[in-house]
Parts: sequence; structure tokens; C-alpha cells
Amino acid sequence: RFASRLSEFQELCTADREEILKHNLVHLAKLATCNMFSLGKTWTSQLCPLLGAREVDKLNTKLRSLNVTGLDSLHLTYNMFFSNHQQEVPLIELMIIIGSWAEDQKEHTLLSLVILFCPDMLDLTERRKVEDFQLRFATLLQNYLNYKHQT
Repeated sequence: RFASRLSEFQELCTADREEILKHNLVHLAKLATCNMFSLGKTWTSQLCPLLGAREVDKLNTKLRSLNVTGLDSLHLTYNMFFSNHQQEVPLIELMIIIGSWAEDQKEHTLLSLVILFCPDMLDLTERRKVEDFQLRFATLLQNYLNYKHQT
């Protein structure tokens, strides 16, 4: 749904839209997973993108009514969801680093758009148009970061 709402995405021919979704959506899912396990996030902010704010609020209320302690400082980790194998340690560390790239929702959205419109290694009919869209979002991200950090 994210992509289908974008006017830039709708401007592309059907074959290019399908190619982008087929190859680039998986990268957006990986970014979302990395973002979920980013350090400094509490469990409520981690679960909101998955469950929705209303459901997380209900869960939080229920857990507090059951006198569950430690909720204010609870952080969900990768290992809580996936088994911990020694060879995964570098992957977990990389996920934490990538998850910290986008510091707010605007950065995350713009980074997601740069990834979505990445034409690399795709068989596209309108490659130049996709490159232009990616450049537009990369420039917006750069401008936003410059403004945010006053450089």
C-alpha cells in the first residue's frame, strides 16, 4: 500500500512497478526489521508499526493492570524473536547499526523511498524515470538532514 499511494510510483509503467515491488520491497522489509530492533526504542514504539498504536496501547494497559514490572525500560531484542546462534552476532550488530540510521519518521520515510526507487540491477523500461525519482528522494533526505543538523 505504501508504494501504491505514491504518485511517482503510479507514473511508472506496470512492468516497472512490478519489477520494483518484486525486488525492492524485500529491502524495505529488512530496513523495517532493523529499525524495529534499534537501540533506544521502548517496546511500545517497537511494536506500533506491527500492531498499530491502539493495540499496543491496549496491551500496555493490560500488562500494567497485571502489575507487570519493568515495562518503562523494556526493549525488545532480535534474540527475543529469533534463536541466538554465534554466527548471527555480526548480523545482529549490523542490524542495530542500520536500525539507527533513521533517527525519526521523516528520515525513515525518505530512506525507504530512496531504497524503493533504487534501479540497480533491475530490468526496467523507464530506468531514467526511476533514477530521477530516487535522486529526488535522496536530495530531499540530504536537505532534511542538512536542515536538521544545520550544516
